[in-house]
Amino acid sequence: MLRAVTTTYFLKSDYRRLPGRPNAGTPKFSRRIAPWLLAALIAWGGACSRQAAPPAPSAPSAPENTGPEQGPEAPRPLALIRPGPVPLWFELGPAGPVQIPGPDEASLVPWAPWTAAPFVTELIPSGDSLVMAVNRRGFLVWVPGEAGALYGVDLSAAWDPFTVGGVFYIEGFPAALLYRDRVFRDGDGGPETAERVWVLPAGSFEARPGSVPAFEGIDALREITVMRLGREDSWYFRAEGRSAETNSAWFRGGGLSGPAEPVDFGVFRNAVRPYTIDDAPGPLRALLKAGLDGAESGETPLARVFFSGLGPRYYGAEGGAAEEAPGFYRLTGLAEGQAGNQEAEAALLLTSGRGLYAIRDALGEFELPALPEGFVYTRLGPGGNGVLIAAWEERQDWNVAAAGFLVVTAPETAGGL
Repeated sequence: MLRAVTTTYFLKSDYRRLPGRPNAGTPKFSRRIAPWLLAALIAWGGACSRQAAPPAPSAPSAPENTGPEQGPEAPRPLALIRPGPVPLWFELGPAGPVQIPGPDEASLVPWAPWTAAPFVTELIPSGDSLVMAVNRRGFLVWVPGEAGALYGVDLSAAWDPFTVGGVFYIEGFPAALLYRDRVFRDGDGGPETAERVWVLPAGSFEARPGSVPAFEGIDALREITVMRLGREDSWYFRAEGRSAETNSAWFRGGGLSGPAEPVDFGVFRNAVRPYTIDDAPGPLRALLKAGLDGAESGETPLARVFFSGLGPRYYGAEGGAAEEAPGFYRLTGLAEGQAGNQEAEAALLLTSGRGLYAIRDALGEFELPALPEGFVYTRLGPGGNGVLIAAWEERQDWNVAAAGFLVVTAPETAGGL
């Protein structure tokens, strides 16, 4: 068995590696089931590259994918990271990701409303890569390899005055919708004419403005602040008035390829209610039953699962609300395969460091390091080659302080088994 060596190489002077601490926490995996976890991640990584569907004739427009950038102008990664069984922790610093010994040694960041705080809003599979959408900042792209490469797509000049209101796919490419928050950041917004949709083509590290036909029919007096994937995998929007004189309105956008149609609030509310556990496909159903059983008395169980190539679905109690509000017992994860009646090929779920996975008929558990009080895991995704990437935040009600992500592998993968 090879001895695992964990190394991080930072290639830009703006990013630095802080001295590591041996007690930052090591994930524990059941030896009986860990090989299945590795198999799940390997199968997942291969399946993600096959996920993007061919574009429909009237699909939302996106930049042409010309493949990975080449030549002397090709961007250099922020870091080359060789993951191992000891987690590598990263904080979202003012100049980009910075390695830290652990969340308990993160910077003392002032509390800010979540709409104004930098944090990982989503982990999005894109080809063989995993894309992180970072509020106010732009994208981070993890490209797997013997040493994973972390690239930065700095969009802070365009994104900083806005909040990420939704993450979705345009022709198989990750895209983010921005909006101007008028509740917590009133008067701090950018120009009304600024681009609100940004697309990151696969194989590229340059995001560009995009257009979505479903957004174009919404009048100029309103802007979309909420995107939800509802029943029958149709997108629904809430559009708020740009001034106090204009009321909110609700729309059904289908698959985003055609004009959205107005609906009343009752239709919107019913369409975005969580799916029940029995609605979940195959292996995910068993994971949800196991995971949501951990809810304590008085907590509302809710699972948010991002389906690769589609978007996030919510699962919870019958008649519950799809809101990630304080007091909810949360699960977060990602599934590979069809969200409908067909079987999902694999799924990962995580809450409070306890992880659950499924690959076809095999179920198992793993454990990430416990977080300090006041910190939570918020997103989880596969980084290829047996790598897990999990986003974390320091959270208090609706406020966020420090935030970042960790990168780790299963011990068997790091040992060459």
